[in-house]
Amino acid sequence: GYSSNDNGFTCTPCIAGYYKTSSGNSACTRCPDYRAQCGGSSIGTCNKGFISTDNAITCIPCKAGKFKNVIGIDAICLNCISGKYSSAGATACSNCVAGMISNSGATICEACSGGTFASADRCTACAAGKWSAFSAASCSNCATGMISSSGSSICATCYGGTYATTDRCTACAAGRFSRDVAGSCTACALGHYSENGAFECLPCDGGTYSSISKASCFACPSGKFATKGSSACENCVAGEYSPIGANECLICAAGTSSIDASGVCVKCQAGKSSI
Repeated sequence: GYSSNDNGFTCTPCIAGYYKTSSGNSACTRCPDYRAQCGGSSIGTCNKGFISTDNAITCIPCKAGKFKNVIGIDAICLNCISGKYSSAGATACSNCVAGMISNSGATICEACSGGTFASADRCTACAAGKWSAFSAASCSNCATGMISSSGSSICATCYGGTYATTDRCTACAAGRFSRDVAGSCTACALGHYSENGAFECLPCDGGTYSSISKASCFACPSGKFATKGSSACENCVAGEYSPIGANECLICAAGTSSIDASGVCVKCQAGKSSI
């Protein structure tokens, strides 16, 4: 623990951070970083991150994937837990970054592929209706009008006539329609109709009407009429008539007449006439 600069006439103790285990005039040696409690006449013991197999004569670093967070030769190097890793001589394990995983005793972390997300020691598939890119810490919801199956790295578009329901595009029901990328179907306006899976509604033809969302339009009864795109039929006025499904009313012939909403004209009574 002492050295001399004047051929042994005076001895001075080793300064802090230096040691000497032998007698004589030799200089003190600088303590290695892997040594703890080193100084004076003691080389100390193994520092954190190092172990010894020869009673601290030599200290060797913990292998990558392990760590040691105490000084001394009694402690051993421990495996890093799942979700962590280390290089050689580690005093602690480091967390894997988001989107990466590791098993116990890992020296590196691995990225999760698209369609999965990282959860400690495994890559878990995204649920239906969600997606993820490469090295994701979580899955994202598909945008409105888009779908995905389990383990998807992208979402697919639902096209006109369908709407998105998690993992499938479902056809719109009769009387409803949708455009591309729809989260739901819209009811047809009054006077319009559609069949299953429609991307647009069509107006009812003349002589028919629709007052509710349906797959077809209804024919006007006799005595009534409707123009194209009507939601209801209108009555023919007196002096006119119409058959079933008429788009206009017809004028009664001379010598005949009708009342409002008549399907036929009748002959005038004796002594009466019509023009």
